[in-house]
Amino acid sequence: MNFDTSFPEEEQKLLISYMIKDPDIFTRVKSIIKVEYFDRILQRTIKYILEYSNEYSSLPSLDLIKAHIGLDLLDVKKDKNNTWCIDRIEEFCKYNAFKDAISFAIDKMKDGDYDLALKNVKDAVLIGLQKDLGIDYFKDPEGRLIALRDNNGIVSTGWKAIDKHLFGGFNRGELNIFAGISGSGKSLFLQNLGLNWVLNGLNVVYVTLELNEKYVASRIDSMFTGVNTSDVYRKVKEIDDIIKLKCGSDNIGTLQIKYLNAQSTVNDVLSYVKEYMIETNIEVDAILVDYLDLMSPNSKRVAPSDLFVRDKFISEELRALANDLNCLLVSASQLNRSATQEQEYDFSHIAGGISKINTADNVISIKSSKTLRERGIYQIKFLKTRSSAGVDKEINLHFNINTLRIKDIDESESNNKTMSPTDIQNLVKNKKINELKPARGVTLNSLLDLI
Repeated sequence: MNFDTSFPEEEQKLLISYMIKDPDIFTRVKSIIKVEYFDRILQRTIKYILEYSNEYSSLPSLDLIKAHIGLDLLDVKKDKNNTWCIDRIEEFCKYNAFKDAISFAIDKMKDGDYDLALKNVKDAVLIGLQKDLGIDYFKDPEGRLIALRDNNGIVSTGWKAIDKHLFGGFNRGELNIFAGISGSGKSLFLQNLGLNWVLNGLNVVYVTLELNEKYVASRIDSMFTGVNTSDVYRKVKEIDDIIKLKCGSDNIGTLQIKYLNAQSTVNDVLSYVKEYMIETNIEVDAILVDYLDLMSPNSKRVAPSDLFVRDKFISEELRALANDLNCLLVSASQLNRSATQEQEYDFSHIAGGISKINTADNVISIKSSKTLRERGIYQIKFLKTRSSAGVDKEINLHFNINTLRIKDIDESESNNKTMSPTDIQNLVKNKKINELKPARGVTLNSLLDLI
């Protein structure tokens, strides 16, 4: 229903009169009413009504208002069909909130504070009554569960071993983080994940705040075509033919790689993604940000030195971005220096503190070493999973050092069990060295390195 946006004083008095007469109306609209929305002559009345209701948990009578304020309100009859009144009050509050936000935004833009100006306008647009009544638990349990399964946007990561511990994969609208020490392969994981999704038909935007766009693309050339990284520039024509052949497939998505300066904000990412979608008419399914620690919060008031607050803001803003666009969002985070001396990672090793962990839905640590890479192994551990029981589970993935491709370990290889460094160390600690059986890729030198 469309309303006009003229709210003369007499109509405002009428709306106040109905609020006083019908406590149900007042209860429903109280949360969005502000004194400054009303004409100056009515502001004292609204202030008195709000203060009285807070103190006495009831509404003042017309006589009380007359005695304290000197204003005569209308003695209206309680209307059983009060929907029109509620809708009109909501429209009145929206109109005034937006008008005030525009005025505030103009002042802030003059000062160069665009982020705060944008935030106030966004908040004003969201003004409205709570009309979503939630879920009736006992009504249609089967339909509720099917809807959750089908509509929650669960998307496979492309790695069965990871999906197994995440009830199928990552969810749209959530924030997922890969964490690792410097050089552990955070970017490689994000690039492999993006390629997995593209091959599954999703449209992916890869935002890099560290590596050059062309360098990222050349890495993915090897992953995509199977050509060794050392041969990429020698086999240009072969790579060109393979990519053109594959990208003509109906079931392949799109991949856009964009470099943004370090210290860019989530608003910068959003602005780029919106522009990309408008220019290409492509709906983005997934955003990969490489990586979170290189970003700045939207608010300029956060001190760069306060890592806990800074990371809290950035992670919350990234998650809000995923929710607003209903897309998959994955980023990465650095582990601190102390992690380089540890065999097991936990929350204490996350650079900047636990603030980003609290916000993220899934946090997966990456473990890599010279020995593991020689064996073609990446080991990951689930530090946090919001929707599954995968916490503390460790899995191995196969890494091709020539093409940089990360894949599931084949079942045949899984049957020939590869012992993890943690397994080996535990056996040594417990003096069970005789239980060390020959394992795939384990050499004497690698054992010595681990011990």
